[in-house]
Amino acid sequence: MNHPLPSLAALGLTLTVSAALGADVGFYTDSGPAGNQGAVVSTSGNTPVGIADISTFNFNSVKAVFLNEADNGGFSPELTLRLGDLEAYVFNGGHLIMHDRFVAFPEGAPSLHPFLFGHPEIQVQRDFSNPADIDRLPAGVTAFPSLTDTSLDGGNYSAHGFGYATSLPPGATAFLSRGGAPGEVVSFQYGYGLGSVYYSTIPLDFYLNGTGNADLDANMMTMAASVISNTVGGGTSSVPEPAGYAGIAGLSLVGFALWRRSRRS
Repeated sequence: MNHPLPSLAALGLTLTVSAALGADVGFYTDSGPAGNQGAVVSTSGNTPVGIADISTFNFNSVKAVFLNEADNGGFSPELTLRLGDLEAYVFNGGHLIMHDRFVAFPEGAPSLHPFLFGHPEIQVQRDFSNPADIDRLPAGVTAFPSLTDTSLDGGNYSAHGFGYATSLPPGATAFLSRGGAPGEVVSFQYGYGLGSVYYSTIPLDFYLNGTGNADLDANMMTMAASVISNTVGGGTSSVPEPAGYAGIAGLSLVGFALWRRSRRS
C-alpha cells in the first residue's frame, strides 16, 4: 500500500531557508594591523575574507578588495608587486575600495596615483592644510544618509589630502570633500572595465583601530560599511517556508527516516 509523503507539519518539523545575499569581500591593511576591517565588511552585509598574504592572494576569489594603506611613507613592495594583478582584477569585474593615508609624495603638489587604474589624468595631493573637516557632496548625502557634514570631522587628520575634482574622469562620482572646498575631493568612485575603483584619502586604519574618539570611530565605520554595501550590495535573509511544504529535498534526515518507517506499515 502506498502512503502519501507526509508534510513537515505532520512530522513536527519547520524548514527555514537562509538565502545569503552578500558577497565575499577580501580585506587587507598594508603595513599595519587590520583593526576592525572584518567587522566593517560584516556590517555591510557581506562576508569578510582576511587576506593574510597579499603576495599570493587570489583576487578573483572575492567580489571586492577592501584595502587600507597604513604607511605614511608609501606602499609596501609586496603590495606594489600586485598592481598589475589588481588592475586586471578590477577591469574584469572586481571592485577595489581603498582608503589611503599615504596619498602621494611630494607633499603639497599634484601627483599621479598608481592605484587609480585606467585614468592617469587623475591628480591627487597629499596635504594637511585643512585635515579635520570633511563635508558630504550631493552624492555623499545619498550614499551616507545617517551622517552629516560634521560626522567625520574632528580627527587629528581626518583626510591626508584630496583629489582634484577637475581631474576626475567623466562618470566619476565624488562623495566627500574637504570642508568648504568642493573641488578638493576626499573620496570618489569610477568604473573601470567591468569593475570599479573607490578611492579615499581618509586614514581609515587609524579609526578602525579605535584610536580616535568613540563617536568619530563609529561614524568612520558606518561610512566604510556603506561604501562596501553601495558598491557590491550585501545582506542576508532568513525566510521560513510554510509548514505544509512537502518534498524529500526539504526533509531533514530524521524526517526522512520517519517517512520510510511509515511506508513499511
